[in-house]
Amino acid sequence: MEQTIKPTLEISEALRESTDKILQFKGRSRRSEFWWTMAVVYFVNLVFPPIGFVLSIATIPLTFRRLHDTGRSGWWWGFGFILRLVLYGNIIYDFIRFFPNGINDADVKMLLIKYLAIVLVLLLYSLVLMIMLCVDSEPYANKYGESPKYVGYDRRR
Repeated sequence: MEQTIKPTLEISEALRESTDKILQFKGRSRRSEFWWTMAVVYFVNLVFPPIGFVLSIATIPLTFRRLHDTGRSGWWWGFGFILRLVLYGNIIYDFIRFFPNGINDADVKMLLIKYLAIVLVLLLYSLVLMIMLCVDSEPYANKYGESPKYVGYDRRR
């Protein structure tokens, strides 16, 4: 089979691809499909936040497929979700714990260190995830399917 590289998707093609597979966690998605869709979602989120929030949730399968395209599990996204749940859970717990009795200086220092650590881990994770999402497609078929970009690429060549 001849090796070919499909050119970058235009915005209309990228949006069509992502909306056709809106609920599909399996398979792979190219960088252009991912980033054009994310740009539109970001813009909608700026103009119409409630609609943007719904669209942001709808991009979760797209993020899984983009990670699959680089040979990584989509659950890398899930790690960030868990980190955010830990952060929000701690905020709720600490609010319930300290609201009735007030807070002293030792508690403020402890909370500052705890939240600084959680936020630093979240920032590091976000940087790693961003790098993963920017990496080019694996040119050959991987355990998530054929490459949508590199058609007919044979690993043995």
